[in-house]
Amino acid sequence: MKKMMTAIAACAVASLSLAAGGVTSQNVVGYAGATLKTGYNIISFNWTKVGSPSEGINIQNLFDSTNGLTSGVDAGVADVIMFYSGGFQSVFLFNTGGDPEWAELTGLNDKWLESDYSVSTRTITNGMAFFYRNRGSQIVKSFSGQVPTTTSTTRHVSSGYNMFGSAYTAELDPNDGYAWETAGAVSGVDAGVADMIMFCDGGVFQSIFLFNTGGDPEWSELTGLNGKWLESDYSVTTRKIKLAQGVYYRHRGSGFDWQQTKPYSL
Repeated sequence: MKKMMTAIAACAVASLSLAAGGVTSQNVVGYAGATLKTGYNIISFNWTKVGSPSEGINIQNLFDSTNGLTSGVDAGVADVIMFYSGGFQSVFLFNTGGDPEWAELTGLNDKWLESDYSVSTRTITNGMAFFYRNRGSQIVKSFSGQVPTTTSTTRHVSSGYNMFGSAYTAELDPNDGYAWETAGAVSGVDAGVADMIMFCDGGVFQSIFLFNTGGDPEWSELTGLNGKWLESDYSVTTRKIKLAQGVYYRHRGSGFDWQQTKPYSL
């Protein structure tokens, strides 16, 4: 049994909902720190909304505060969050910086805005991942929520590129018994034909791919690695999708549903 990763949080509290008959529900709440390196990062929200786990949280409430983040009058100078769904869409952290030319928008300071300068109402849901462009120095920002307790979570992986993180407050080991090929992921002898998981660390991309010999006798000596995620040197990866970390997933098939099971007892 994996150790529940909410231990990363300095504090996790149990919130009990009481009724005449006793305890009707138990909500465990905690927080995690996302390390934002200078440049591009992929982060994910592994929690659910406190009290309403089926709902997402408003992007304006994603972090504990905007302190330490870089704001500005447009996306060319401010921190940017980029979402991918067949294409990229972005929001930026606005602040007039005291410039009198922008004085009429002072009330929007430290808000995440759309490109048309409207206040973003985007929703961040459990397991959702996105690019974060940090224009400042490396910083750790916290976000919090309710610990997911559903037995399993199913996500749809579309053809092409996808972004996601763990649906639970625990790291996700892609080689930990998940039946990727059975679910519909595409495997192959190299990253040019197989599905890939790409990690981004401060703008540096590194990837792993889902291996299978496909019965090709030229690869028979590696048959024991079938169904494993491998590094470019064909070693079995030890990479894990960490808490608060997201990944870019390239699927070479027509799409599939993949199920992640709850890795802790709660």
